[in-house]
This record gives sequence, C-alpha cells and structure tokens, in this order.
Amino acid sequence: MTISIITATYNSEKHLASAIASLQSQTVFEYVEHIAVDGASKDSTIQIYQVQSPQSKLVSEPDKGLYDALNKGVNRASGDIIGFLHADDVLARKDVLASVLKIFQENPTVDAVYGDLLYKDADLNTTKRRWKSGQPQKMSTGWMPPHPATFVRKSVFDTIGGFKTNIGSAADYEWLLRAIHIHKTKLYYIPKVLVHMRTGGMSNANLAARNQGLKGDLMAWKINTGYANYWVVLLKKLRKIPQYLFN
Repeated sequence: MTISIITATYNSEKHLASAIASLQSQTVFEYVEHIAVDGASKDSTIQIYQVQSPQSKLVSEPDKGLYDALNKGVNRASGDIIGFLHADDVLARKDVLASVLKIFQENPTVDAVYGDLLYKDADLNTTKRRWKSGQPQKMSTGWMPPHPATFVRKSVFDTIGGFKTNIGSAADYEWLLRAIHIHKTKLYYIPKVLVHMRTGGMSNANLAARNQGLKGDLMAWKINTGYANYWVVLLKKLRKIPQYLFN
C-alpha cells in the first residue's frame, strides 16, 4: 500500500524545507509518493524542491488558488491513500504515516483515518491551540476532523470528486461535509497528534477572512443539503473555544 502526499505551494520558501524534512523522516518514506504542485512561485520555492526533494513529482504553473492546486495533485496521485502536507505544516512524529498505513491495511472497510492537530507559533515551539478530534461524531453537531490530519483513500476522491474552487477557504470543510455527512465515509480515529500547523492560515488571516470563511461554511451546507445551516455553523465555531482553553 502506498500513500501520496500532496504539497501545494506559492512563494513558500520560508517554511517549506521543514515540511519536506518532516516527510522525508518518515519511517515508511519508501512507500510515499510526494506530489508538489506549485503556482509558478517567484521566490526560491522551486529551488528548495529541486535540492531537498528531487524525487518529488513537481509541476509549477499558474493555478486558480490552493484548492485548484490540491485538485491537480489528487489527479496526479497514484497512491492508494491521499494526504496533504502544507508548506507551513510538519508531520508530528517519524511514525505518523506508518500508523496511518497500518490502520488502512488492517481495516479494509475504513475510508479515512484522522488524528489530532496542534496549532503552533512560527518556530513550532509554542502550542497556540490544540485540536483534539475525538471519536467520529455527526457533522450536524458542528464536529469535523482537522483536514491537514486526515488521510483518505484515493477511491473516495474518485467517487465524490475533488475540492470546489469557488467557496474560498471553506473548500476543505465542504469536501469533508460531502464525504462524511452525505456519502457516509467510514472514519477511524488515531488518538494522537499527527500534524503541527503554524498559525496564520488563509481562513484566519484577519476579520475579513474569518467573515468570508463563515459565508463559505454556510455555502457548504447549502450546496450539500439545499439550505444554509446557521445553527450547525455556530456550533462549529463554538467547538473551537475549548481548543484554546486546554492547549
């Protein structure tokens, strides 16, 4: 069983090297296909890939944003499992992918494996927020697994399609909603931190980005159910509070 890890970048020279290093340190790296989708960066991003990760399947060309790039990566993937490692993130331990592959191998009916996530400062020294996912719950209660710490069978993407590119940063939420709430994807929870994510992502950059993210979440429900579920989106926001209090 192999796993395709997709990294989408655009002018990502600042932290990309640490993301690649965390991937290459994995104990099952020989079973990893790294797909790098770059949006025609103007900085040293391409050089970092070429020097530090020459085995990556690299494409660099203009795209329509992050989720368009991730879709390109999924379409290029040949692995049994799909995961995403963003340029600002690192895998938390050397055995993360080994743990993920083991679960899939031992549970052939499982469609997706996920774990916990820590939001860190730029130096990865201080934890700002702890996303403890917990056992699978209903997304209608505001629950969702952290997208960067979720690994999915390629066959799920083949069945339900990729990310929608017209709803901004809510595209990952919409995809998870479609996969879990609509298509009843079977989940398996690993009660460990799988990913360290630097704070300051596109959905939390500023108040305008947060407002746009809220609209995107409502649109995700409307796309999948026919109505904007304000109550569930409120619950989703409220679930974040303990993540800050008990980090």
